[in-house]
Amino acid sequence: MTRKQPKILVIDDDPASLALVKATLSQGNFDDVDAFLNPLQGQKAYQKNQYDLVLTDLRMPELSGFDIITEIGNIPGEKPIIIVLTAQAAAESANKAVQMGAKKVFFKPYKVIELLEEVERLLHDASPQAHG
Repeated sequence: MTRKQPKILVIDDDPASLALVKATLSQGNFDDVDAFLNPLQGQKAYQKNQYDLVLTDLRMPELSGFDIITEIGNIPGEKPIIIVLTAQAAAESANKAVQMGAKKVFFKPYKVIELLEEVERLLHDASPQAHG
């Protein structure tokens, strides 16, 4: 039985950070990844597609990570897992993101292996097989 490849969305306005996340996910054999530098394009993507996981920066122009978390929370149906990647080291921001629905917050620079392990753990815990 083949496992369905999780569909992942990455939104970060920093090109280096976006490239790092994509490379990290690819190391974990996560290949169904949509990545956007422009948060408004990322917004259109999650309004149209069903994602299993969303990784987002908090501080971006036009649309913040908080806006994204709020909007995703308001979309009917099954919600994707949300992980926040931020250079904003304030504990209040991290706590707010978690209270709003993010499962985990990583502060940049983070250890790529820790991010990959957390992605794998969260996706495994959310999979129907993990509960059956």
